[in-house]
Amino acid sequence: MSLATADNAWVNSQEGRDPAVLARAVEILTRTRYGSLATCCPGAVPWVSPVFFTYDAHWHLYWSSAIAARHSQNLYHNQGQVAIAIYGTEADYLKGQGLYLSGTAGELPPEAVAAALASLLKRAGGS
Repeated sequence: MSLATADNAWVNSQEGRDPAVLARAVEILTRTRYGSLATCCPGAVPWVSPVFFTYDAHWHLYWSSAIAARHSQNLYHNQGQVAIAIYGTEADYLKGQGLYLSGTAGELPPEAVAAALASLLKRAGGS
């Protein structure tokens, strides 16, 4: 295990306002289409789900999941608490870069669904 340094390109939250770090984060978001979404049930049992996601200019992430999916139910029962790791699996050992984000998630209001679905479809290579 090595410490985060400029040489190994590890990013930490203390650098979160650095324009170069933000540009690197945008590059990671642009080239990475899947993330590992972490949720927890009310009984504190963790659950991780791979999700195909898209994002907007305000760093909001969007994915589509069934309401009955375990991670969706965890969000409903745990005040939307969520974390996501976004990283590529193709990097050589100790050369990987990723984003680790946490916050809250919830259902989009009906009027926002069409735009989010269009963004997901566009990112997937559809029309």
